[in-house]
Amino acid sequence: MYIDTDFEYLTFSILPTFKPGNKKRLFFGIGGYYSLLRGGSISVSMEDHITNSTITHRHVDIRNFVVKYDAGATAFAGYPFLFTRKGYASLQLSYSKGLVDVNDVWNHYQRNNTLLLIVAFNFGS
Repeated sequence: MYIDTDFEYLTFSILPTFKPGNKKRLFFGIGGYYSLLRGGSISVSMEDHITNSTITHRHVDIRNFVVKYDAGATAFAGYPFLFTRKGYASLQLSYSKGLVDVNDVWNHYQRNNTLLLIVAFNFGS
């Protein structure tokens, strides 16, 4: 059996950012988030070894999903690279640990943890 999940959340975060040192180049932060499920799909493929065929079930009605929210903690660190007086790029590493297990329609639970590598550009201020 193969399970493919695709969830779309609207997320609200409170992530205070700290910039230690004299030049305040390195930044880091820690905080929390709360997410509401806005859409998603769960596809389950099962292989029938007798007929050598694959049966796929796709569920897209989020009213049938058991968990409709997520909450957790996020920690991040980054470093900006100045390339003009009013613009910079930053490289950031972020880790989010979900406190709510994601549950599909067959009661298979998945931990909800995310590791992100972010490249951001800022122009203007």
